Amino acid sequence: MVRISTNAIALMEKSRRQQGIPESQGVRIYGEDDGAGGLRVRLTFAEDPDEGDELLEEQGTEFYVAPEVMVPLQDTIIDVADEDSEQFALRPDNI
Repeated sequence: MVRISTNAIALMEKSRRQQGIPESQGVRIYGEDDGAGGLRVRLTFAEDPDEGDELLEEQGTEFYVAPEVMVPLQDTIIDVADEDSEQFALRPDNI
């Protein structure tokens, strides 16, 4: 199952505050066709999970993981690109 790093959660919560998103909303992790036969991973705030989403809680934040990304993100951690970055990165989860 995908994990989310402390730094990534902090970045999401910063974005939540900047956008005025209520804390009652979770973060949905889903995939979109990238137009080249691959999968682009997306994150968005959502009031509720979609049907088939798996619920994951990390550090008090609820995440809704869509079925199409469950296998591709297995053994992956969502992190920030680097310490000063405001971009997310996917890394192998070796823990």
